[in-house]
Amino acid sequence: MSSGAATANLIGPITTDRLRLRPIERRDARQFAALGRDAEVFRYIPEISAPLDAEAWIAELSRNAECYVRHAVELLGTGTVIGAVQLDRRTNLTLQLGYWFGRPFWGQGYATETVEALFRLLDTMTGEPVHAAVHPGNLASRAVLENNGFICLNRYIRDLLEYRRVR
Repeated sequence: MSSGAATANLIGPITTDRLRLRPIERRDARQFAALGRDAEVFRYIPEISAPLDAEAWIAELSRNAECYVRHAVELLGTGTVIGAVQLDRRTNLTLQLGYWFGRPFWGQGYATETVEALFRLLDTMTGEPVHAAVHPGNLASRAVLENNGFICLNRYIRDLLEYRRVR
């Protein structure tokens, strides 16, 4: 995945035992808006404010030529959207992982399962290190990253801790 690579979701659907990660579609806006009404969901994500303007957020993701993965995470079987995962290239040219889930779906291992599934595929596609930025107080997200091979660099980007994953 080099800078300037064609995007529009370079990765198709990914399925796990409980989840399906698939490219976000405009029709997902209603479900994302419902999840994004809870301000607690974005407490540690300064780039997104609650309530989520889901249509604008989806449009922004779609316009970002450096966003290689923009997937809805849904429960397998029901199709209920529970969150989102994305991988994009930051302005300093490093790849960055981001994800969020609706509060009713916290604490059930969905974020760990999502990141694990994504990297099972990504590790066959690129050897580039992937970064993530996490608020120091977001212990759950820090655990998700550490469970998936990320290490804390003890370096801050704004008020967020930077993590990096290398194969």
